[in-house]
Amino acid sequence: MSMDKLSEICGAEVVDFRSKTKCCGGPILVPQEKVAFELTKRLLDEAKSLGADCMVLACPLCVNNLELRQPDIEKAYNVSYKLPILYITEIIGLALGIKPIKLGINKHVVSPKPVLAKLGF
Repeated sequence: MSMDKLSEICGAEVVDFRSKTKCCGGPILVPQEKVAFELTKRLLDEAKSLGADCMVLACPLCVNNLELRQPDIEKAYNVSYKLPILYITEIIGLALGIKPIKLGINKHVVSPKPVLAKLGF
């Protein structure tokens, strides 16, 4: 619940994401890619079904897996997410008034521009 509370303090609207503590599959990506993709897909599916604008995470492995593998999963399962994946530290930085470019948000694989536009950036 700490991430939820911190995100809310930063101005985010937190959705009831029941799978927020589930594994993204990153640790088994190399030996069991198909299983890892399915675990990642489940998280993306739930976030999309809840109407989430983005996912906010603290784990570097989850961030990399959910963002970098998203295009591969979209292709493999013929789905479209285009769901930005942000670090909690990026959300904190935005809340503190740090410009997105200074935070490196422009370097994301999945563009966070729609989220930034909602926030007035």
